[in-house]
Amino acid sequence: MTLFCVWALEIKWSDRYYEKPKELKSLIKFCQENNIKTPIVTSISKEGEIEYADVHFQFLPSSSYAYTVGKNTLDIKINK
Repeated sequence: MTLFCVWALEIKWSDRYYEKPKELKSLIKFCQENNIKTPIVTSISKEGEIEYADVHFQFLPSSSYAYTVGKNTLDIKINK
């Protein structure tokens, strides 16, 4: 059985990685090995996109990401 990874998410409670994406070594390696070009990384307050090591990081505040996951979960339950 072959598994395919479609996306990657790294939860962080720090804005440090927005300024220093090179410190996301494990995520960079995972993305390169699995051909993932746009992982999501949460932060405390930073939002934006940064390109490093052929990986296009999408940074979102953890609160925004948690809201989105919660809303999508409720929408799926309501629409069943």
